[in-house]
Amino acid sequence: MILKVVVSALCLFFCTVSLVCAESDASEFQLFPPGKPIETYHIPNTENIVDAYLIVKSGAYARSEKEGISHYLEHLVWMNARDGASIELSSLHGFNAWTSGEATVYRVSADSSDIEKLIHSISMVFDTPDTFSDKMLEERQIILREYETRTASDLLFSTRAKLRNRAFGTKGRGRSVLGTPESILSMLPEEAFAVHQLTHQPQNAVLIITGKLDLENLKSLISKYFNLPSTQIKSKQIPRSRFNLTRDIQEKEVHKFNSEILLYLKRINLQTSVSKDLMQLRLNFLSDILNSTLDGSLAKPLRYDAFISSGYTLTLGALERDEIVVSFSARPDVGVSLQNLLLAFEQHLKTLEKTGIPSATFDRVRTRKLNSISRVFDDWEFALDLIISQIFNDAPIISPEKFKKRLSDITLDELNSLAGLLAGPGLVVGTLVQPISTK
Repeated sequence: MILKVVVSALCLFFCTVSLVCAESDASEFQLFPPGKPIETYHIPNTENIVDAYLIVKSGAYARSEKEGISHYLEHLVWMNARDGASIELSSLHGFNAWTSGEATVYRVSADSSDIEKLIHSISMVFDTPDTFSDKMLEERQIILREYETRTASDLLFSTRAKLRNRAFGTKGRGRSVLGTPESILSMLPEEAFAVHQLTHQPQNAVLIITGKLDLENLKSLISKYFNLPSTQIKSKQIPRSRFNLTRDIQEKEVHKFNSEILLYLKRINLQTSVSKDLMQLRLNFLSDILNSTLDGSLAKPLRYDAFISSGYTLTLGALERDEIVVSFSARPDVGVSLQNLLLAFEQHLKTLEKTGIPSATFDRVRTRKLNSISRVFDDWEFALDLIISQIFNDAPIISPEKFKKRLSDITLDELNSLAGLLAGPGLVVGTLVQPISTK
């Protein structure tokens, strides 16, 4: 494994403290060569504000403990760091954190003059408390209110959770990031920090720094506060997952939900192994086509021509190197049943498999995507999102030009091959949600 630190010499620095697979077991710094486009990024008028994002590559999907334990730990980590800090933190700001299925992110901001305090504070994410305070137990009530707020704002929250559980089981992606009321109230600080000891280690984290900084000083501070060893780290490979091809469409009445909606998930095994980041790039391209009003789309026949759906959301995701997932939710138009909406959706996928995507549609969407990238790559926030997404996907951090070239290299045949898979065999789960009649 190699310790990678990726930085830029101008206004925006992306500093990555990350362990990646390599032939050597030595720790070393790897820098973007001079002249790489990353050096052109900048933060207008805020060059003296430094942001640190520490991404721990372990989230809700990776754990086998109580549902929601990673999210509970995220709350406790900053509480422990700030309560037990040996330095004054009042000059720092922007303390925040969030947990996803794949990772947990901790963020803090400071003026560039406080860079040492910033690095020191973000390194405290790795600290384990000597004792557990009553405040840590009380935090469970905060999380429970967060759960209740989420369920109140999304009447289908529990239905979506059950759908994921039917698609992925009780582990991995079938688990809830927030947890359940029962699991939230039963969690203990010592259980959370047992997970912390397994996951919150420098060799399992990525550090991104944005701001105007001195490179040598930054490297020195990272070495000082992260205490990074150069010992060899064993890599782990995620085993290929296969699943039975089943179809499970259920009907459900939901109290207070005032309209019908189709919820649909489909897991599809790939026949060839493609890197997750490249597959996601292809899927994003394909979803842009399917969600357009051009020939070969889904929006055109489902919503705009035949008035079958009054609105829908379609997302395509790459899970591992050999699996993708289709997520579709839609409301039927006036006079259309949920069953006919589902039938029309799957029929149009089969039609797309036979006819393919028209070359004119492919060219139109590709041109628009490339032009859009040219406009937004000067935006530092877009660049930051791009790098974080690459980290989440265990993908190499690449320059904007290389990203644009990878998009340009996608072919119509590749997208048609993917489009054909959408109508093919897979594990399908769905729920036909109907409001309970008040008559």
